[in-house]
Amino acid sequence: MRKINRLLALVLCCVLLLSVCMTGCGQEPAEQAENTAPINANVSAASRTQGIDFDAALGSVTEYSVILSSLATQSEKYAAQQLVTYVKKITGVSLPYASDGEYSDSKVISVGRTAFLESSGVTADTEVLSTDGFVMKNKGNALLICGGSDRGTIYGVLDFLEYHLGVKFLTADCTYIPNAEQAVVYACDRTEIPAFAYRVYLDADSFYNRDPEFQVHHRFTSEYLNISEDMGGNMKWWQGYETHNALAWAKTEQYVVDGVIDPMYTHAFSNDGTKIIVDPVSAGAYCQYAADLCYSDGINEDGSYSLTAHDGTPTALGMAVAGMKEVIRSDENENNYYMFGQNDYFNRPCLCPKCIEGAKKYTDAGIMIRFINALADNIAQFVAEEGIQREVSIVMFAYQYSSYAPVNENSEGEFAVIDPTCKLRDNVVVRLAPINNNRFVSYEHPAQNDTTYGESYMQQWSAITDRFMLWDYTTWHGLWYWAYWTLPSWHDRLTTADQIGVEYVLLQSTHQEYPIYQSVLERYVLGKLLWNPNYDVNELIAEFHKYYLGDIAAPYATEYVELMITTEYEALEANGWSASVGLEYASKALLENAIGLLDQAVRDVEASKLSREQKDVYIQRLEVIKLQPRYMYLYHYMQYETDETQMKIEIRQFIRDAMSYGAVWCREGCKFDLDNLIFY
Repeated sequence: MRKINRLLALVLCCVLLLSVCMTGCGQEPAEQAENTAPINANVSAASRTQGIDFDAALGSVTEYSVILSSLATQSEKYAAQQLVTYVKKITGVSLPYASDGEYSDSKVISVGRTAFLESSGVTADTEVLSTDGFVMKNKGNALLICGGSDRGTIYGVLDFLEYHLGVKFLTADCTYIPNAEQAVVYACDRTEIPAFAYRVYLDADSFYNRDPEFQVHHRFTSEYLNISEDMGGNMKWWQGYETHNALAWAKTEQYVVDGVIDPMYTHAFSNDGTKIIVDPVSAGAYCQYAADLCYSDGINEDGSYSLTAHDGTPTALGMAVAGMKEVIRSDENENNYYMFGQNDYFNRPCLCPKCIEGAKKYTDAGIMIRFINALADNIAQFVAEEGIQREVSIVMFAYQYSSYAPVNENSEGEFAVIDPTCKLRDNVVVRLAPINNNRFVSYEHPAQNDTTYGESYMQQWSAITDRFMLWDYTTWHGLWYWAYWTLPSWHDRLTTADQIGVEYVLLQSTHQEYPIYQSVLERYVLGKLLWNPNYDVNELIAEFHKYYLGDIAAPYATEYVELMITTEYEALEANGWSASVGLEYASKALLENAIGLLDQAVRDVEASKLSREQKDVYIQRLEVIKLQPRYMYLYHYMQYETDETQMKIEIRQFIRDAMSYGAVWCREGCKFDLDNLIFY
């Protein structure tokens, strides 16, 4: 792990220097502030403006017209509408539309697959760009933007708005829009292809699917989002059941009589039929009756399978196959991905003799893989018989007890599957969820050997399959307001994910709670890194602070983040990178210093010439940042102070303040409670 250094933030490109005011966030004119940024995560960081020649202006954007094909799709029309809408907000001018036709050296912006593009000699190869990639190139005075698909075209237009014209999509309720009557179109030659086909930062905005257009602006696609086809559409993921859904596929309720499992069917479940298991976190109503399926039921020693038991009742496999066939047959949206996920248990819940023996031979993950392979074989056969033309893949959730690859290591350090029946089928994607991984370091860091996964975790799974998705975690879900910064690790972690061919990355944050500044900042930074892990984290942090907090407060926010991360990572390095240090590094002096920085930022904003309305916006955002060190101080209050009565007064004030900013949850599954002073 590289050490964290203080760097001068990259000077923002000249188009941003032309910006003189902000709408959407309420920023007034201000002098350019010099910011520092806390993370040198990648010494060869890529500029997000590479391919734009800021010394070669083609002309004012208000001199341009927009070209769409006469056969333009709704998504291409949406892309053009975004362009026209934001240019009007920036310049006050509505761009006119021009007729499509043969290429000419005129000041036009061609959006999507037009005759103008096709005759220009500029190519937008669908196979190369895939779904989300795009080209943005000028030929003469003309600018041509086209994606590998309609969604890619939308992303190309958004890229133009961001890096030519200076729009910044910051939060769901804050977009920076420069006031620049002479905003410029520059010569450029860009080909952008995201590292991952599908991407999402799972904060509350994504979890609750707040404002689909905001998700589009961040270029996210995920099963958690509801993005219409007009806005580019979403990944083709069947969303009928939640993540931990095995019992739902098996339609457990069909096998229950008077609140317990019918004795005829108990062989299919990890329950003897007499226990009522109540655990709504894991699987809702289904978990009243069974902890999970028995993943050995219906699976033979050689990997073959049976859909029915000897008495003619369906096996667990038979139940799952029937449930999935029914869904695929009736799926009018023609999805490609159907997730099959075990329940949310730390340890394998089925203790039948067959599962115990299977675990010894194949490992817990091996039992799951053998079940999923049998399911996949049946679904592949079904798809062929039904004449279904689309690609259908089953997503296996490698989580908790099933997250360890069933492999052996040879004397040369190479990994091989423990048994041929544990090699995943081609129509299965494994979704890795290394929840117990050390989040502060790379997947290959030696400190991972102190976790249950080890530094060869990714390498081991690569011996099982070459189709991956990744569900990883950016914070600590037991203490959401704790400063648990993992940003320095994400360049390396996402680079590894890219190298093994991960199709989809989901980074789970504080997914139920809104006013947590770490998540607000991380959405912006990690959203960009999910597109390209080599982007400069320093640039992203400084950029966000500048446009979200204004020039007066931004340096304090950057210094605050730097202070917390630097202290945290120095403690981690000094203690052998033990992940527990992430919850132990805070001292009274550190937190007083952190709170003092933010208090000074508030005083400076208050003393500025900003309007009262703008002052109030920035001060509230600073107070939201301050919730983090305040929370940490209260967590350790009796170590720092001696007055328990005063502690309760301050806890009450903290809860009241947090809730006034929209807070509800202090950690996963636990709400703030002002009456009982529950805040963690």
